Amino acid sequence: MFLLVPGILGYGWEWNGAQIALARYPGATTLVYSWEPWDSMIAASARLTQHIEYLQQRLPASVRELIVVGHSASGLLAVSAASQLRAPPVGASGRQVRVRMLVVGAPLAGMGRNLWGGEDMHHTPLALALGSRITGWPEPSPHVTLEIYATGPDDPVMQRTFGHDPGNRRILPRRALLRPLPPAVGHNRALTWLFEQLLDEELARLRASAKTEPYRAAAR
Repeated sequence: MFLLVPGILGYGWEWNGAQIALARYPGATTLVYSWEPWDSMIAASARLTQHIEYLQQRLPASVRELIVVGHSASGLLAVSAASQLRAPPVGASGRQVRVRMLVVGAPLAGMGRNLWGGEDMHHTPLALALGSRITGWPEPSPHVTLEIYATGPDDPVMQRTFGHDPGNRRILPRRALLRPLPPAVGHNRALTWLFEQLLDEELARLRASAKTEPYRAAAR
């Protein structure tokens, strides 16, 4: 299951390529999460956390993993929620659904454009906190995989302002997996690139599984 969390302007054309890839993704179900940009980062990430935990408790046994994708500003919510998620209760199947939190093109150090905004303004509306400076993030919960897909300085959102780097890697959690995107992949194109990669990985996994299945049957 995919949970798509759009940026501050909502669910727009930048997701078109992602939806094309998702339409070809075997057995995938997609939900879109809407959030209020004038909520504080603390409140908005808490609501996202509650929504993910709600889904975890109700997913059928056929669901292998829950993939949450936060783009641009919503990447800040995703990183914050990754640290708040509790391990879901083990269901009748005896397993827990793995959570992958993918953050794409997000200025996780803040954009540094509000010179009077201070730092780590997590209790202010996210639209304002985004323009300030962020000095660090908590570690993700042990059962959550946090992957940061970072765009480069060619992305207008990631350009330095007054010497501040929105993509400063030193503020990332130690357990986050940093995956820099190719230089030609911009802020919105990053979504198409990511979902095409995910589709290729899943198709390769299914091909490998199909090849090993006859051997498993023979062993039985």
